[in-house]
Amino acid sequence: MKLHDLLKGLDIVSVTGDLNIDIANIAYDSRKVEENTLFICIKGFNSDGHKYIESAIEKGAKAFLVQENINIEGYTFIKVEDTRASMANIADNFYNNPSKELGVIGVTGTNGKTSITTFLS
Repeated sequence: MKLHDLLKGLDIVSVTGDLNIDIANIAYDSRKVEENTLFICIKGFNSDGHKYIESAIEKGAKAFLVQENINIEGYTFIKVEDTRASMANIADNFYNNPSKELGVIGVTGTNGKTSITTFLS
């Protein structure tokens, strides 16, 4: 899938690099990066994904969704305000918007959840 298609619906702050590249995978864990991956740098409570950009490059990442100003020649960087919030939109685009095809029902409460889900199925 082309990178520019993955970014539909995002509020992008800035872009450096080419948005017309093929992306085969998305990942926010550098250990799961493969060739042609879009690596999403998430600032966590204990770790910052921006620290793993070099590791992701070594494993084949070609594009990066970031919150900080980063520019490494030969790679594409898309800066957004919040990478964690943007990740859901990117995943939805990557998997061809599956929620549009599914009917979703939420069941909550203290009693009767198993009964109502059995009736619904």
